[in-house]
Amino acid sequence: MNSVTGSSSPLSVSVPYAVARSRHSAMQAVAHVINLWRVRARSRAQLRTLDDRMLRDIGMSPDAADSEVRKPFWVA
Repeated sequence: MNSVTGSSSPLSVSVPYAVARSRHSAMQAVAHVINLWRVRARSRAQLRTLDDRMLRDIGMSPDAADSEVRKPFWVA
């Protein structure tokens, strides 16, 4: 018999723990995606400020930079 729940089933304690862990994992995944979107948006905004000389320095053509900055933040 489980002293915590008064039940003999081992699942009575592990199921709530597993649900809490899966919620935590889901929240971590959501936070990761939001952070990734923020990084993309910031990187594209910074790329937008570079002139042609700076773009050449990083090995990117103006057309490629223009194509990249036009992408929405959720597109890789």
